[in-house]
Amino acid sequence: MIKHQSGSDMELKIARKQAADYATALDCLAKITQYLSEKETIENILKIFKTLFSPQKVFYLSLKKGQPEQVYSLVPLAEDELKIRERLSSFAKNYAWTESQKGFQVKIKYQGKDLGILEADKIDFPENINQYLNLAMSIIDVCGLSIENARRYQKLRDSEKNLTANEQKYRLLFTNIMNGFALHEIILDNNRDPIDYIFLEVNAAFEHNTGLNKKDIVGKKVTEVLPGTEKDPANWISLYGKVALTGQEIRFESYAKVIGKWFSVLAFSPKKYQFATIFEDITERKKAEDILKQNQQRYKKAQRMGHVGNWEYDLLTKNFWGSDEAQRIYGFDSEKKDFTLDEVENCIPDRERVHQALIDLIENDTP
Repeated sequence: MIKHQSGSDMELKIARKQAADYATALDCLAKITQYLSEKETIENILKIFKTLFSPQKVFYLSLKKGQPEQVYSLVPLAEDELKIRERLSSFAKNYAWTESQKGFQVKIKYQGKDLGILEADKIDFPENINQYLNLAMSIIDVCGLSIENARRYQKLRDSEKNLTANEQKYRLLFTNIMNGFALHEIILDNNRDPIDYIFLEVNAAFEHNTGLNKKDIVGKKVTEVLPGTEKDPANWISLYGKVALTGQEIRFESYAKVIGKWFSVLAFSPKKYQFATIFEDITERKKAEDILKQNQQRYKKAQRMGHVGNWEYDLLTKNFWGSDEAQRIYGFDSEKKDFTLDEVENCIPDRERVHQALIDLIENDTP
């Protein structure tokens, strides 16, 4: 007798597949924020789209000030690069289907600025293309944020490479960098402990990022400009005092309670008793990370509700990583991060068939 799936069974199957897709996407997105170069970030975004949608072709055309720059691909291009560039550079929509109707094109942006166009074509399961496009549209904002962060970091890193002395570093960064910049002088008490600091110079980006006006703060103490700074949990005065006294450069991210924003900061000392800061407002990134964490918790919950987990196999370490629900289903210790092939296969009833399927996938790329 042939059993037909009920509507509820099919809906549950689709829900589990969607939960697994979103969980995989979120795991991958969490990783791309770690890459510092634009090239690494874009290549890993392409890998995410390759993993999620299994397209035969996936390209990315980067844009700078609206002009096409470089075509990225995970494999050597079989199609003429000029044709790809012409096709994608003329793309004016936020998304569209490819000519084959088996893929899609999406525009990646950050705060309204076009960063590039991604094309995924000849997807293995075109019947799911609407679902795939919805998933792609749900992750491109984080992709855009990651690319923009990589570009900004690259600008800062390129500037730093050209600096040969602290005074040259200050002058070049102050006049050219798009990030906030400020020069200060530390104030010590009778025990030579930092108790305050004075604003000596700031740039326009500093004013924009902090909301403070140059003419109102230069020559004044921070405790006058921003009362309560001495009580801020971030301990800014002590932190910067160490830089000014030791000359030791530091990088950190912290929340400025008196301003109500998150900042990524590079602090260094151009000369003793002075310190300079180069910083970027990362409040939106922190908000996005919080949303990402919330979504990760939601999809962990969805996996628990659907009783479905996912595993990843690392070809280099030959170890498995499993989601929380996958570990729970298999009875593993939730504190453990990596699992051997034997540990995972010992929990599978039809071990030989699954083992052979894994070998076929690794050696022959046979799903």
